[in-house]
Amino acid sequence: MMDYTFPIWRSVARSDIRNLQVLQSKWFHVDNFAHWYTGNKQIHGDLGVHFFTDDIVSLRVSTQS
Repeated sequence: MMDYTFPIWRSVARSDIRNLQVLQSKWFHVDNFAHWYTGNKQIHGDLGVHFFTDDIVSLRVSTQS
């Protein structure tokens, strides 16, 4: 759902985007009953979901060109 609002995220502070990434990762842990030692990269890879921060960075770079 957060992906639908990408144009808005271009102007948001990096600290706020980081907080959203933490929220997304925590939710994936809870929703999938992952152990505390399961890494975020593994969960995102298993679910096939990109990191929110990576998508925002690529959006900022593509709109600046």
